[in-house]
Amino acid sequence: MAGIKFIHKDDKEVVIKGTPNVPTNKSKKLTSIDGSETLYYIETETAFKMKLDSKVDFTKKHPQNQNYSLITIPINRI
Repeated sequence: MAGIKFIHKDDKEVVIKGTPNVPTNKSKKLTSIDGSETLYYIETETAFKMKLDSKVDFTKKHPQNQNYSLITIPINRI
């Protein structure tokens, strides 16, 4: 199933100020075994609601839950 993203020509990319706060139950954190790298994933629906979709790589899914995609900016999990 292919995902389609509609962007209206009048829509401008939202400027994100500071580090976004994402609820813990709507995000996932993966850390490498040696602790050198940390990846954050956000639920796809939440990314669109919070207007973070421009900062999400929808082609890279969470290994265990396909509803979560990789977010390319750091987030605060609250």
